[in-house]
Amino acid sequence: MPFRRAIRPPVARGVGRLKFHRFEGDARYCLSGDPTRLDNSPKGIRGWIETDAETAARAFAALEGFLTLESGQRFRLRFLAHTAGTEQAYFEMWALSRALPR
Repeated sequence: MPFRRAIRPPVARGVGRLKFHRFEGDARYCLSGDPTRLDNSPKGIRGWIETDAETAARAFAALEGFLTLESGQRFRLRFLAHTAGTEQAYFEMWALSRALPR
């Protein structure tokens, strides 16, 4: 059986508009997949935001939020992890048309 190399998903980076409970502002983001494919996908894609440490901690504490990309596309976020004192919060991103899995 020939060895097949896994294909890496495209990575998208940019500055978007982050919104969660009592916060709305700009944040840098990095995505591990192509956000244009989320509408027809039952799976989300993972990524992270970079902002100041306090905002990253508040985003993680909020658990859910929204991210509007530079293209104008808007997505749901479920925050998965954050290390205290760091500027990153990690999330899984879903199309607005999909309910977040429980």
